Amino acid sequence: MIAGIKQIMQDIGEGRLSRASNSLRAGMYRRAWKYFGFLPSSVPYQPTSIAIGITTRCNLECAMCWRQFTPVSAPRDIELETFERILDSFPFVTTVGLIGLGEPLLHPNFLEIMKILKSREIAIDSSTNGTLLDEKMAQALVALKVDQLAISVDGATSNTFESIRTGAKFGQVIENVKILVNEKKKAKKTKPHITFTIVGMKQNVVELPDLVELAHQVGVEAVCFQHISSYSREIDKRHLDQSEETATILKKAIKISSKNGVELALRPLKPMPQPCLMPWFGSYITQDGDVRACPYLGCLTCPMEEWYEGIPIPINPEDATFGNVLKEDFVNIWNCERYRRFRTELKRFMNEDKHKEWGVENYCELRSKTPGNYCRICQWRFMTGC
Repeated sequence: MIAGIKQIMQDIGEGRLSRASNSLRAGMYRRAWKYFGFLPSSVPYQPTSIAIGITTRCNLECAMCWRQFTPVSAPRDIELETFERILDSFPFVTTVGLIGLGEPLLHPNFLEIMKILKSREIAIDSSTNGTLLDEKMAQALVALKVDQLAISVDGATSNTFESIRTGAKFGQVIENVKILVNEKKKAKKTKPHITFTIVGMKQNVVELPDLVELAHQVGVEAVCFQHISSYSREIDKRHLDQSEETATILKKAIKISSKNGVELALRPLKPMPQPCLMPWFGSYITQDGDVRACPYLGCLTCPMEEWYEGIPIPINPEDATFGNVLKEDFVNIWNCERYRRFRTELKRFMNEDKHKEWGVENYCELRSKTPGNYCRICQWRFMTGC
């Protein structure tokens, strides 16, 4: 909230009145949802944030990654010209997330992409597996004032980490993190804000408290704990249960985070629906310019099955694809009939869910009976997936 106000004031001060006006209008509708439950199907402002997939390259083979279960064609990197054409379609955007099927730092022009975004006064939110964070890259990230950097660390020991993140070395990743933190200190900068992200599963949850302690020791500001998203029956078996033992581990992590001043974001152990506002305030854009409702569906390359408690649900990214910004004006896509209908249906789901008590049993019942619109039972929305 404070960061958003600062950005608006900066836009006003630097003469970007149109972007400031768009952000103020979007903020007004966020408050309308928060206090009155109101969201329009036809949106009278443009997105304030988008996410863009910039590469399909990856140097790891993580055990739970959807890359293991979805066809990925020959490695592709978004062309700089295409990237700028996409940005030109979103003149009012204040934040861009760089997420997708690949490791962003593998893009051969990753730093040039950072410079393009910063030249437009756009905040950067990126993720990385940490394997390529050498001294040169760390210095560049600090110099460019990259805003947010999420580093995937799925364990606090070499054995656990390396059994999940195949191809990465735990010691090297942690050393790379230390290099980045040290570069921030040398430059007397607060950016990038660094977060350890852990995909929690039966295999590694016991190490969450130690990961929070490790974050404190190396100077990382935050830890984000998410549930595994399962794209096969076998991966589904790794999903955390609601046992007292697991709850005790999470409580221990909370205690350590509070003691050491490390921010800790946790997902609940049981399904709990949260508002999904992405279709009203942002979009996911593929390398080819397709406009999708959210990153959760946006990263997929083909129809797949998603598993939870032994129940498979078909998901298809085309169901949440509304046009292509390289072929048509985004203004026409943003409020096209399909997008408006999509928002109307999602809002109905969110309002229905507010009046129910949720647990594994009735969430599974909903999943088994719900055909069609995936948003009805979305694992991200119910906080049961990452």
